[in-house]
Amino acid sequence: MEVSEKPIKVLVCGGRNFNDALTLGSWLGGIHKQQGISLLIEGGAPGADFMARKFAEWQGIPPHWITYFVVADCDASAKQVTELGGQLKHGPFD
Repeated sequence: MEVSEKPIKVLVCGGRNFNDALTLGSWLGGIHKQQGISLLIEGGAPGADFMARKFAEWQGIPPHWITYFVVADCDASAKQVTELGGQLKHGPFD
């Protein structure tokens, strides 16, 4: 297997009832040791997500959560963000 020259992003999505921290930690540890993990993406749920977040904290890997906002008019809200001095990384899309 070819080893990546730069760290990779890893997504962990697993069952909320998953409780095998040893297996998950071993798997993530192997990836982190071989290639490096630059970002660990998980959804914040109990189970595999929670354990992945703890692994990231212990290893100093930035965690990532996806946040959603519900607004009446997405385009108007995005425009208001910039008008008020905010910055959009990605604009609204359908």
